[in-house]
Amino acid sequence: RDTLVSEICASLEEHRCLILNGDILIGKTILAELIGLAKPDYNPLIIRLLYDNSRNPLAHIPFITEQDRCKLLIIDGFPEYGIEITEHICQTIQNAIRMGVQVLITARSFNTLIASKYHFLQYTVPTITDEELQKSYPQCVEGLSKLIISISGGYPMLVNLLLLYLEVNNWELSKQQLVDFISIS
Repeated sequence: RDTLVSEICASLEEHRCLILNGDILIGKTILAELIGLAKPDYNPLIIRLLYDNSRNPLAHIPFITEQDRCKLLIIDGFPEYGIEITEHICQTIQNAIRMGVQVLITARSFNTLIASKYHFLQYTVPTITDEELQKSYPQCVEGLSKLIISISGGYPMLVNLLLLYLEVNNWELSKQQLVDFISIS
């Protein structure tokens, strides 16, 4: 996902806050971690929240505001909080941005009106394409890559699972064996 990481890094430079959203298993967390690895000079800090809204996010705010070496804050798993809590966190994020921090948020969904109010760019994480798979894995000839994409729906975690299964089996499995593997998993 090198091209995608580069595009998101460029957008983050321009917009200062980017929200990666999308379905479960689409790879938001992995993508955020790859972006953190692509920006080591920014001393990335990852704060993991829970989608089920069971932790108090306000406890993280003093910690966020005290970071002086961190220039990239990754907030992973932003739940659907009420508007008041979301606004409070967004104000804190806005203050961090004013202090030169870039902020990357992963969320299944994010309130569009609040994102617009704070000028946070939302980016829906795409599934892996046939072309991307062929480029990353030369052993995935066109027919095999199309099969992997159709079985997995292009979801990165499922694509990687199929690739690992293929690699363990020396890339010699039938279409039915691949379908059965995902159906059983």
